[in-house]
Amino acid sequence: MRSSKRIMKSKARVHRLRIEVFSHATEDINKVKKAILTLIPSELRDNVELAITKVKGYYGNEINIINVDLSKKAKYVLKHILCSLTTTERSIITATIDTRVDSKLSHLFLRVSKQDAYLGQIRLMEGSDVIKIVATIVGLRSIEELREFIEELVSNC
Repeated sequence: MRSSKRIMKSKARVHRLRIEVFSHATEDINKVKKAILTLIPSELRDNVELAITKVKGYYGNEINIINVDLSKKAKYVLKHILCSLTTTERSIITATIDTRVDSKLSHLFLRVSKQDAYLGQIRLMEGSDVIKIVATIVGLRSIEELREFIEELVSNC
């Protein structure tokens, strides 16, 4: 039984990581860019491309959607994000993992505070003024395997 778990863990991998944040017309877009870059390890920030899409809000206000899509370093960046959280926040993620995944168990959803990220801290947050993170994880078949994968990922933070 133990060896089959190791096989399952080794097949699991972070295929893609998408980070997205809204920059409203009342916000300084450069500060929002700084906030999103906090989620990227410092040695990778110069190589990350921020994609910006301009849209109009319900009342005609301008909104910039800033996102980063990663594939090659997705696991490394996810680990950076998770390890930057407090031990309590990591425990919250594993305890609420079933509410943070889609029905196919392939997408893990996290939200972190945009304000704290601007100040250089990564903190879990719910609400609307957040940075959204979607990790596409392949090779898992159950919530428990996902929980174990996350725990293994942060085991040596």
